[in-house]
Order: sequence, then structure tokens, then C-alpha cells
Amino acid sequence: NNLSDLDGCFSLSNGISVTRIAEAACDANGGTLSGGPFEFIVDGEADNIPADAISLADASGSNSQWVVTDESGNILGLPPSFTAPDFDGAGVGVCIVYHLAYEDGLVGLAAGNNLSDLDGCFSLSNGISVTRIAEAACDANGGTLSGGPFEFIVDGEADNIPADAISLADASGSNSQWVVTDESGNILGLPPSFTAPDFDGAGVGVCIVYHLAYEDGLVGLAGGNNLSDLDGCFSLSNGISVTRLAAAVDLNLDLTVDNILYGIYEEVVYTATVTNEGSITATNIVISAGRPEGMVFSGATLSDGAYDIYLGEWTIDALDRGETATLTLTLFTLVEGVDIDNFVEVIAVDQEDADSDAGNGDGTPAEDDEAGVTIIPNTNGGFGGENGEANLSLAIASDTEIFNQYENITFTITLTNDGPDAATNIEVMAGLPEGLVYVSNNTSDGEYVLFFETWFIESLASGETAILELELFTLIGESTITAFAEVFTVGQFDPNSTPGNGDGQNANEDDEAAVYVSSIAPNFDDIEPEFRDEEVVEISEELLMSRLYPLPAVDVLNVELVNAKAFTNATISVYNMQGRNLIQNKVALTEGSNNYRLDIESLTAGNYFVHVLTQDGIKITRRFIKVRL
Repeated sequence: NNLSDLDGCFSLSNGISVTRIAEAACDANGGTLSGGPFEFIVDGEADNIPADAISLADASGSNSQWVVTDESGNILGLPPSFTAPDFDGAGVGVCIVYHLAYEDGLVGLAAGNNLSDLDGCFSLSNGISVTRIAEAACDANGGTLSGGPFEFIVDGEADNIPADAISLADASGSNSQWVVTDESGNILGLPPSFTAPDFDGAGVGVCIVYHLAYEDGLVGLAGGNNLSDLDGCFSLSNGISVTRLAAAVDLNLDLTVDNILYGIYEEVVYTATVTNEGSITATNIVISAGRPEGMVFSGATLSDGAYDIYLGEWTIDALDRGETATLTLTLFTLVEGVDIDNFVEVIAVDQEDADSDAGNGDGTPAEDDEAGVTIIPNTNGGFGGENGEANLSLAIASDTEIFNQYENITFTITLTNDGPDAATNIEVMAGLPEGLVYVSNNTSDGEYVLFFETWFIESLASGETAILELELFTLIGESTITAFAEVFTVGQFDPNSTPGNGDGQNANEDDEAAVYVSSIAPNFDDIEPEFRDEEVVEISEELLMSRLYPLPAVDVLNVELVNAKAFTNATISVYNMQGRNLIQNKVALTEGSNNYRLDIESLTAGNYFVHVLTQDGIKITRRFIKVRL
């Protein structure tokens, strides 16, 4: 009705106006995206959209923002640009990239919200999809190479690996290639077979032969590249090393003495050892091994060559590569109270020595074709004497049982004086094992002198202990490191040891210590004995290897197995630290205790594993140390 339609007794107030105006138009425009869609493989490597891969047109608005959502519109991120997100890190799935334009006052723009939560003046562009897919499985297998390692002499004659010297097993892949690299993995050649390369032409050095299996699409396989440059689906076999040696001899001389302490009118036995560590035979070798002043000749024993008493020269017609000869020289002392220096040296050889000059010595060992030893007067008076009695003992331990190449190992050497008197003027030989170099040392007492590889301690009271920590760096791999230490001199009589008489490998007295550290521990999971056509007997209780003895072992190792209620077969094997099977015996277990004797005389000194595997799959592994007396 109209107010004019009112009829009766009434009155109206003055009027208040209310004006209703139309809502302002929203002119924001998210624009139009061109580019994509994109697809990335989730492989651990960053995946970003390139800067020129998406273009934006016709966008307008006071504010703008890039938005990444999942397929349901849930906001995953608000990056500053479409190039910023690493889509590899998001895992497998699909996401959408938008451009958003908006005016002030927009609400709901936050990660975790949905696009439907946005409220205000805004506009979204079209979306560009980004699909993250799982990396395709690579089934290529470079296989396993057997054979080698190989050594050739660089002498101008062709050196090829024979056709039957390397065997390849279990390789698979659409494509294959033989690859030769240096020790750093730089590709030197891509021969059609391992027999093709002439390694003599490569000069002195070491290279590695691999078999490569790969699928189509592999990149980086070219001479001059590194193996690390390969990208695609591929697999390398284990490498076989080929060492090219210079045509040279390398005579290494060593001199030891049966007792560093001497008395007047006593026989002293020196042992000189020469080894040809070169690549060719050394001929017409002459070694000066005379009599120090104050000593006269008593006798000589040689493994090779002849000894001229008048000239004091040891001559050897020929010493093959890797061969060793020894001279045992017994001398008689005519003096007392003075140190006696003995010096031996290679003074002539037909060939050039790789790292020494024959006959250039000055009485102090400076090259490996020279050696020397000093004996000192025994002032102990036989048993105790005027300087007293000190019972020194050594222990050595490493901070790891298994090492990797190019890492530090710390050896801890502990010296204890069990008295009854103080020990003085102590020298402990603590040399660097082959293949290791010095990093640092720390001593609780005394000083370690690297030049002499000796730990010097002025005095150690009865009941006192001193410690040397020797940190070394490994240059070798796939080997066993023997760290050996011994008391070389002491001013007192030791009742149960003779200082300086060790063999450098095995601890035979309590003033000597040795520890063995291996490069890798074998994995026995793939090792199975051959049980054929035999009934499998269930074992009701766990088989126990109750003990190995004696430890350390010398020629025989006893293995005691306890198997309370079983009658079954088992294989007892011995493996070195590289997982190579050296001994394998098949035995029958009986109820109760079983004792088996293993002959290990042929094994070299070092660390080994005893592995027992029953026909129903029970596995037991124990480690032991083999030494030589």
C-alpha cells in the first residue's frame, strides 16, 4: 500500500533516508598461463620448472601470488615464482600451478587451506599440471669379473690380457661395453674386449678394467669423462686392476740383531736380508757387510750367494723379482762399554735401482738399500745388576677392527712396568705399518719421534703405565694391516723378555704387541654348502659354537660345537677378511658336544672367520687371529 492509503487516527515522524547502492565491480584478472604440462622423475635430484617454461599474459590486480595445489585444490605452497619449488622433494603425485591476482582484503590465502576458502576480490589463472613419477627400475647388471689382478713390465713389448684370464658372470642389459679407467675413475678407453688394450703402451701406472651393462639413453660414456659422469640406467662390474711396472730392480736391505745388549767376549748374531722388490731380476749384487770395529768374524750362513771374509762382502749372482736372500753373520766382541754400530749397504748391482744409488752410503741408513743397527753394552750384571730389574709389557689396540681406504685409524699402545724397579732410558719401536702414513700422535709420557718411528721414555716407575696414541692414514684397501710394537731398549734387566728381538709381525714375548686390522668383513649370506639328496633334519635347539682354541692360533684351530638334540650335517669353513673361502670341511654333528680340528698351518698371519652352516640353515660366525711363531 501507499502511505496515502492509511485511514484513521495516526501521525508520522520526520523521515530518515537509507540509500542502497550497487556493489563495486572486481577487476582482478589472474591471467592466462602458457606452457607445460610438466613431468619429472623422482630420483633424488632437484626438479624445478625452467624460467622460460611458463608465460603469463593479461594478468591485472593490485596484488599477485603464485600458488601450488594438489589435484583437490588444497594449497601446498605459495612460492615467489613458479621456478622456486623443487618438485622432486614432493614425492610421487600430481600438483597444479596457478597465478592469483587479488585486491586488498583477501582472506584464506594460506598453505593448508583450499582454493574454496578464498574470499574477497580475486581471480585465478588456468592451472598448469606437474606430474611427479617414480623412477623406472634399472635391471642392468654389470656382472662379476673373476681373474687378475695383473702386472706387466713396461719394456716396449706388447702386454695384453689373455682371452682366458678374465671371466664374466651374471651380466645383463640391452647394451654392454668394456671400460678401462685410471685409479680416479677417468675413462681411458672403451675397447671392444678386455684382450684388446696394449697396457705396455700406457706407461707406468695402474688402471682398472670394468664391464659395463646399460640401457638405451645412457649419457657420459666417452673417453676423457669420469665414471661419475655416467647418467642413465647402467651397472658396472667389480674392477680388475692392471699395474704397469717400470723395468727396474728395487733392492731393499734390512739388518737385525739377536740381542741389542752385548757383553765382552760374547757372540752377536746379525741377520741381513735383501729383497728384490723391483719388476726385473737383479744380477751381480754386492753387499758390504763387514765387521764393526771391536768385533771379529765367528761364522756365516747364507741362503744364497757367497761371503768373502777378507773383503766383508756378500755377493749374489741373481735375485729374481720378489725373491729374498739372507746372510746370518756371527761376530765376536772384543770390547766393552761402548755402543757398536753395524752398517750394511748394496754397493754394486748391474741394473739401475728404482729408488736408491748403490754404494753412496755414509754409515747412516738413508735409502732402502742401506740398513744399520746399534748394540749397547749390557750393564745389568746378568740378573738385575747394578741398574735393577724392570718387567715391561706392551699392549696395542686399534679403534676399529675393519677399515676403509683413505680414513684415519688410531692405534693405542700401552706400556706397563710391573717392576720391581723403575725402568729408565726406554725405547719402544712403534713403526708405521706398510700402506699407512703418519697423521698425529699423543703421549701420556715421553716423546714419539717420527723420524726414528720410536717412542722415547726417560723413566717409568714400578706399577706405572704410559700410553701412546698414534693416528695414521690408510692408503691401501682390501688388505690386512699388521701394527707391531716392541720394547727395543731399556736400562734394566727384563726377567721374561729380550728387548729388540721381535720379528715385526707376531707378539712372542710380553714386551711385544701386535694387532691386525682388516679392510672389509665378508658377507656370508650368499654362501651355501652343497647338500644334495639328503634328508633335512629339524634341529630343536640352537647350535652353539662354544669356543675356538687356542687363540691366537698357530698351526691348528679347534672348533667346539654344542648341539644338544641334533643329528645333521654341517659345513665348517674358513674365510679371509675379503670373503675368500680357504678351507671347507663337511662334518656330521652328533648329540651333545662336537669337536673338530682344522689344519691352518698354510694360512698367513692375520684375521680370519670360522663360518658354520647346517643343512637346515643355522649359521654361526666367529673371528680368530692366526700368528706365526
